[in-house]
Amino acid sequence: MIKPLSIEKLRKRTNPADLGFETTRDIGGLETIIGQKRAVEAISFGLSVPNKGYNIFVVGSQGSGRTTYT
Repeated sequence: MIKPLSIEKLRKRTNPADLGFETTRDIGGLETIIGQKRAVEAISFGLSVPNKGYNIFVVGSQGSGRTTYT
């Protein structure tokens, strides 16, 4: 039988003091590209096309690193 979840278990709460930083400015930038290897290779290929008139279309959820290359 499936037991219903209590309201407290529907959301994970994090104590900000446990994060190890005061604000996101303290974290610094990324030095690597976020993404799947295949996606990174596809973007690299698309950016290497020497002709004009081509576009690269990127989709993904918010926060997934879609603008890491920009």
